[in-house]
Amino acid sequence: ISRVIFAYRKQIGLLLRIRGAYDMGSAFSAPHYKKRKNPLCSEALKFISDILGSTSFKGLICLAKKNDSVLTPICFVRQDQLIEYLSHMVEIYLDSSYYISAASFKQLQRSIETIFSYNAIVIDIDCHSDTYTDADRTELIDTFIWRLQNDCLACNDLPNPNYIVKTGRGVQIWWAVTPVFAPKFVKCFSDITNHFIATLQNLVDEFPSELSDLTIDRSAS
Repeated sequence: ISRVIFAYRKQIGLLLRIRGAYDMGSAFSAPHYKKRKNPLCSEALKFISDILGSTSFKGLICLAKKNDSVLTPICFVRQDQLIEYLSHMVEIYLDSSYYISAASFKQLQRSIETIFSYNAIVIDIDCHSDTYTDADRTELIDTFIWRLQNDCLACNDLPNPNYIVKTGRGVQIWWAVTPVFAPKFVKCFSDITNHFIATLQNLVDEFPSELSDLTIDRSAS
């Protein structure tokens, strides 16, 4: 039975601050653990474990940070070592934006060509308008979630997601999948993701007075 969890991204682990992380050249070295000031909470670790922890694949998960709208890789961690790594190495800084990849990679490079395995379908929906107050944006996001549940999921237009994560500017919807070797499933995965995106776009278009200021980030998906 899939679960839907609402949580702010900075609290549940999509935004991570890495202190003492492996650099990109030493991703396979024995970890040198440092004292934790703010260990990653159990709820965040469970989220990451649910999505990325149930595999023996040895692809590389990318940890990255965003400054001035530029996403920069920090390090890559083997997927089968990810939970142990995060349990020991992560500190959280609420004023920073750090990310973890949903796919794993076969090289120390994050690109479509280097994807090793697919682990989840992730669709990002944001409100980019600067005219919204925080309260207005929260109401918009809550309206979208309500519409998603009642006019999409309840009608079986899409399967229930494992997680719906509030991000501040919008939501990320996560569907965990059985990890698959990316080169053999690239077209299948792309077709399914595009179908999910089209279904969500139809939902937004169906209620323009409520949802027209929301944008589905196709590149992020």
